[in-house]
Amino acid sequence: MLLIYFIILMTIPLMMTTIGFVWRKKPPKAINWVYGYRTSKSMKNQETWEFANKYFGNLWYKIGIALSIISIIVFCVFINSTDLTKEKVFGLWIILQSISLLIPIIPTEISLKKNFDKNGNLR
Repeated sequence: MLLIYFIILMTIPLMMTTIGFVWRKKPPKAINWVYGYRTSKSMKNQETWEFANKYFGNLWYKIGIALSIISIIVFCVFINSTDLTKEKVFGLWIILQSISLLIPIIPTEISLKKNFDKNGNLR
């Protein structure tokens, strides 16, 4: 059961780290509605697309590493707790991890606005 708890706690951080690592070096090539960082600003043109995916990927990579470390600490601290305590703590931590998936949208959009005009031209 402990292995299952550990796998569940590490799923989001490892996904963020892996995707972030890939996108910061090799962002999705073609603008599309299926794969990549997809907002109206990021999809203006190829330049905004690559910038946004690299920027977002870099944030996800850094946050994923931090979440991995913190998740391991949370797991170790509560490993000997009752099942009810583990479920509550780990459940809350997974909710916080899920929120962290979305937080990088804010700085990415701010950076797009700072570096590109409303038509997607580099400032």
